[in-house]
Parts: sequence; structure tokens; C-alpha cells
Amino acid sequence: MRTIRWTRATAAAAAVALTLTACGGGDDETGADAGPVELRMVTWTPNEAHLAILNEIADEFVAAHPDEVSSVAIETTPTGENYRTVVTTQISGGDAPDVGWLSEVDARDFIALDGLVDLGPTVHEDEGYAFDDLTPSAMELWSDGDSVYGIPFSTSPAGVFYNADMFAAAGLPAPDEMLADGTWTWENLAAAAKAISDSQQVAGFYIGPYLNFDQNWQFLSHVSYAYGGAPWDEDGTECTFDDAGNVEAFTLLHDMIYTDGSYPTPGEVVDFAAGNAAMVDTFISMANTLESAPFEWGLVPLPSGPETSDGRTAVIGQSAVVAFAEGDHPDLAAEFVAFMTNEENSRKLSEFFPSIRTPLIDVDTLAAANPVLTPEQLQSVVVDGITHGRLAPTHTNMGDIQTEGRIGLETLWQPGADVQAALTGVCDRIGPLLSE
Repeated sequence: MRTIRWTRATAAAAAVALTLTACGGGDDETGADAGPVELRMVTWTPNEAHLAILNEIADEFVAAHPDEVSSVAIETTPTGENYRTVVTTQISGGDAPDVGWLSEVDARDFIALDGLVDLGPTVHEDEGYAFDDLTPSAMELWSDGDSVYGIPFSTSPAGVFYNADMFAAAGLPAPDEMLADGTWTWENLAAAAKAISDSQQVAGFYIGPYLNFDQNWQFLSHVSYAYGGAPWDEDGTECTFDDAGNVEAFTLLHDMIYTDGSYPTPGEVVDFAAGNAAMVDTFISMANTLESAPFEWGLVPLPSGPETSDGRTAVIGQSAVVAFAEGDHPDLAAEFVAFMTNEENSRKLSEFFPSIRTPLIDVDTLAAANPVLTPEQLQSVVVDGITHGRLAPTHTNMGDIQTEGRIGLETLWQPGADVQAALTGVCDRIGPLLSE
């Protein structure tokens, strides 16, 4: 998953572009005299294997629509450039793409700005699309009644990778043993992290790849959800950052950093794959970097907490395929999104990206794409995570909320901080933004 900041400037540029589009409109030029058109799709991946599959799907779509579509150009964001900025600049410059990828962080802003084509009529009216196969919980962010604004092509659950050699050297039960006997909790994770850090002079635990969580604090939901915490209420209008559950979760993290010394301080660099950390909370793509790791490792779901009554804390990251309302060919774009995310093509994409289609959420299918993971790991982390997982917090105006939350948390990430006061300070900063 790639997180990209939405700022007031880019939001304003997109809003202007969308307003102009609403007046001028992007209409399909597919009449008898228009001839076939070129569609443009934007992504942020530079991975040649990803692009090969996308181009294969694009070529098949063109072959199925020769009178309407001449080609589908797949464009990837140049290395080092901000994907969201590239897309919103194209929108504001009148050169909007037809189709693209969109992360969960950006979804609410684009939906609120009427920036996405409603795919509902396209996917609901096509019986062959099998819309009911899409996991309802994974579609929640992208749907509103019968309206559908994106189809997640990648839904990746977070889990905890652990260095089994370090646990053995410390004489501790491994996390999979704790999971089996019902003792895999955040408190026990913290205790194990301290014991290993003290005895082996390594980091006990960190949340990655968002190591600098002071910059990406929404991923601390991996902990706070287990304590019943959330940054705002269900309506998204009232800040709840300073509620009891958040205070308890943030106190645990603060103690790990400044009392136990088992969690790296913000800005400190550690790397689980290099063998200098006992545990990392990250997405399952980490497994691909561990195939030749010089240590034994395992993977378990996120620990439980006092508010996980079902014994499970599952958090997912998402990216969806969308059709941009500002594009020149919204109807064809919607058809291409539906084509790309039908079962056949979702199966192709699942080689790299976990699908939300129920026929593809099974251990055998996932094992083909993740051969280094065991069936038990795939079931407990991936299958159960996709089925039951929650997204990290998202909101409209998320970029500014992220920034203000980060500034508010600066008083927390220091020794001796008053956790309750720091979180109340966060509410003072983000509270006014929640109603915008």
C-alpha cells in the first residue's frame, strides 16, 4: 500500500477541476462517426510483472471492444513523484485519466468531490460480473447503497512477523504458541518485546513499513482498535482521540518506547528482514523478502485486546480501481473497471494482490501467490483478515487531518509525556477539521 497526502492545495485543485467538469462534462465519444477511442489508466507501480498483467488485461479489453476502444494506455507515476499530486494536476489541467488506482486514504475525498464514476449500474446489471461475490465488509468504503465508486483489487491484512530464533534464545513461547493457547495479546507482545530487547540488544517490536508512525499515526489503529479506540466517532464528526481506549493503547506504545526501550524511537531505522528486530507489524508482502532470511520466522494475526470479543484484531489496507468522472469516456471507463475486476481477471491480479472475491479468498488460491506462507498462516492472517478486517481510519480532508494529528502528537513522543493531555491536544487540532 502506498499512502499519499491529500493537501488543501490538491483538494482545491481537484474541486475546481470537478466543478468545471460538472459544467462541461466528460462524455463518451463512441458514436457511429467517432470511431474507437484510447483509454488512459494511471497506477503507481513500477513493477514490471504488475504492469505486464495490467497490459494483458487491457489488450483483452480492446479485443473485446474493437469498435469502441483502440487501446488502453497504462501509465505509471515516475519514481519520486507523488501519485495523488500527479492525478489531481492532470485533473485540474483538463487532462484527466479515465481509470486509475486509488488508495483507501484518498477514497472519501474523491467521493465527496463527485470525482468518481458510479460503477453501480455497470456491475449490478451484468449477471456475469457476480457482484455478490465481493466481500461486503471490504466494499464498505467504496459503496453507498446501490452506488459503487471503486472495486478493491488489493486488500492486504496486517499481521505480525516474528523472529523465531530470537524467541527461542530468550526462552519464550513463540507468538503462534501464544495464539494457540489464547494468550496472544498486546500486553504479552509488549512483555516479549522487552525481554528480547533486554537480552539480545535488538528492537523488540515496531510497526512497519510505517516505522515513522509519528508521520502515519492512523496505522496505530492496529493497536488502538484492540482497546476499543478510534480517532473519531462513527459519524466522523466528533474527535474521540482522547477516549479511554486510545489512552490505554497509546500508553502501551509510549511505555514500550520510553520505559522498556523495546520499540525504536521515531526516526530510528531498524529492519526486521536484516535480523535486527524480533517482531514487525506489517502487511503480508513482507513475506516475499524473507524467503532467504538467515533465521527462522513466523507470521501470526495482530494480537487481541480487551475490546476484541471475538479474539481477533484484523486491520486491512486497500487499493481500488476507479473510473474518474473527469475523464473523457466515463461509460467505457466503467466497463473497463468491471472487466479488470471480474473473476477471471481478479484471479490474474491475485498473483500479487489479495482479492476480495469470495471464490478467491481460499488457502489454495492464496498459496499460489504466497508460497513461503503456510496454510495456517494464510488462513489466520489473510483469509480471516480479509473477511473480518477493518480499514485504518479514513476521513474526508484526510491529508490535513493527518498533518494536524501529527503535530498534536509531537508532545506524546517524548519521555515523561502526559498521554491523556497529548491526546486531548490532538482533538483540539483535528476536531474542527472533522466537520469540514
